[in-house]
Amino acid sequence: MKQIAREETAEAGTIDEVVLNGRSVGLTGAARSDLDHIRPGVRGAVVGANTLEVHDVAGNVTTIEFTLIRGS
Repeated sequence: MKQIAREETAEAGTIDEVVLNGRSVGLTGAARSDLDHIRPGVRGAVVGANTLEVHDVAGNVTTIEFTLIRGS
């Protein structure tokens, strides 16, 4: 998951919003690190199916679906 998210947010300054399971993830200005260490119970992530939406400043949305297991 980390590698996929990093690829989606590789261009600094182009990310407008990140939404994880319907919950906006506050960006600190370091979009790459804002998505590190996602695990169940952190930033709205849950055990099982999760949906990450990356919104760019041009209005495009990339959706990534991934599964977290307990202890990941």
